[in-house]
Amino acid sequence: ALALAALVAHGGKLLFDAGVFWRAPNRGFEACAERARITGAEDMEWSPGIGQIIVSADFRPAAGEVVTPSGAIYGFDPSSKAPASRLSPELPFPFHPHGIALWETAAGPRLFVINHRPEMSTIEIFSWSEQRFRHEETLADPLLITPNESLSRQHIDEFRKSGILATRYEDANAGGLLASASGTAPVIVLEITKLTDKKRGSGQSVSVAEFEAFGLVLVDEGHRGASGDEWRKLRGAVGKNALTLEYSATFGQIVNGATGNTKVPQLYGPDKTVSKKAMLLSEYAAAILFDFSYPHFYTDGYGKDYAILNADADDTNDTSDWILLANLLSYYEQSIAYAADPNALRAYNIERPLWILVGNSVTGGKASREEEVTLSDVQTVVGFFARFLAGRATWEQRIQAALGGDHALKDGNGRDLLAHRFS
Repeated sequence: ALALAALVAHGGKLLFDAGVFWRAPNRGFEACAERARITGAEDMEWSPGIGQIIVSADFRPAAGEVVTPSGAIYGFDPSSKAPASRLSPELPFPFHPHGIALWETAAGPRLFVINHRPEMSTIEIFSWSEQRFRHEETLADPLLITPNESLSRQHIDEFRKSGILATRYEDANAGGLLASASGTAPVIVLEITKLTDKKRGSGQSVSVAEFEAFGLVLVDEGHRGASGDEWRKLRGAVGKNALTLEYSATFGQIVNGATGNTKVPQLYGPDKTVSKKAMLLSEYAAAILFDFSYPHFYTDGYGKDYAILNADADDTNDTSDWILLANLLSYYEQSIAYAADPNALRAYNIERPLWILVGNSVTGGKASREEEVTLSDVQTVVGFFARFLAGRATWEQRIQAALGGDHALKDGNGRDLLAHRFS
């Protein structure tokens, strides 16, 4: 009986949640009326300046239909029963309007339309003249701003692997590609260090005024100006008339590292002085689409799996040798694992192990005040390899000592920093 009661209660809840016992109130929908001449309506906006409701409409292709007729922009007066009238002109390119936005200006309304062309999506801009919309321009060319030339090359390579046409700004400008608003226009890649708002002479710097027609700006780690404001100001000028998407794995550090104050323009009254941290927090909190910072993608198995050895040892050549030997053993162990079955690892895109030595100096500097001879980090590493290759017996003993815990790499409590690191 108890089970039956529970079953009845559960069934009743399902029916209630499904709305079986609800009664829809009359909202006066009998006043609705169909507007003729509009097929495939997508979006609508009320224009006080025109006095009509503006509607974007796109024809839906029939099953098996290859050529799709272009859509159009329509308008109708909601206070009249007159049919809608077409307000957009015939255009020399495919026009498949979806989302629209109206901007009422003193010179008249301006209409922004998302156009899903077969080859790419664009933004079409229309002005209002003589009771019709007139096409003014197309925003199509995407612009990618990078921190340096190395990342520019990397992005272009990745674009090409994905079948996306991309080129450096210098090459595109020389070939006249920047003037193209067609679907074949490439992604333009430019380093932010070359942007300027005060172009002088014929050097490599590029004026931000050259990018006013871009509709999409992609920014890779473009926040370095968060402290000095210069890069942020240039990035803002480039994307003034565009949709700007920025990638960064360190938005939190950007905000926390901001210092000082800045002035924020107010709609009414004088500028307001706020802290840069508060300004950046307000800006990024309202704009971040997807938060996938380092701790998140590290937990998902991406990024660097690092280990920091805080050894309680003097900064001597002997200590450096022990540290470099530990690195060499780790690299050797990974190389053996890779060589054992590289085909099995290839499915996970794991490449051959790479040992990178990151130094602090190239020209050399004294390791201590008493030291007369200065060594750069490069010389230190080269010296280690020379000693390692020249004294096999000595280094075989050191390897056994490293694996057995008899070495200089201990923490402040005397614990072995290499314990359990090698299998």
